[in-house]
Amino acid sequence: MKIKTNWQNYHSYLRQATIGRIPQYFHWKAYMYLLKRIVFNKNIDILELGSGTGLNTFKMCNYFDTNCVTLIDNNTDALRMSEKLFRTIDIKKEFIEEDVTNFNTDRRFDLVHSHGLVEHFQASVTKDLIKKHIGLARSNGYIIIFVPTPIGNYMKCRKVCERLNLWPFPDERPISEKELMDEANKYNIEIIDSIVYYVVYPTLGILIKKI
Repeated sequence: MKIKTNWQNYHSYLRQATIGRIPQYFHWKAYMYLLKRIVFNKNIDILELGSGTGLNTFKMCNYFDTNCVTLIDNNTDALRMSEKLFRTIDIKKEFIEEDVTNFNTDRRFDLVHSHGLVEHFQASVTKDLIKKHIGLARSNGYIIIFVPTPIGNYMKCRKVCERLNLWPFPDERPISEKELMDEANKYNIEIIDSIVYYVVYPTLGILIKKI
């Protein structure tokens, strides 16, 4: 059986060190590249799947006029960090402790996003999660998905870190641009743009519009 990522350890320790703080600058810069392609003419509802500390959604609330944010994660520590972070913003907030694979709701959202989520599952579950992202978006809503991708120095970096016992994501399965886009294109969507950025290894992000 494949070893799963220890998210309790990651959120409790690693994110408090530079491994969690330094890359965030580059994560948000990549988000901003895609967010600049979106225009909303109203206050929006945002859903983040596998939200972790919720920092990306928090920053979105300073970029878009926001009505409500909903954050889903199965890690208690991560959600408590999110709740603390969002105390400074006067909007509606929902923090739901649940496995994203089990999460269902009749609500639909203007923006659905995740960063570092769908690659932690076997391929069949990854497909279901991509479908879930799209299904939870409103018509003419947007979806952003970021995943590590097996180009450039990904495999070399991972092997070195694994030998040094420093790789924190044993269940991570890097996803190619073709795989991600082919799966998304099964649904009634338009792929607006994509970006690959590097912190230590390459991460791919795509922006999708549901039509």
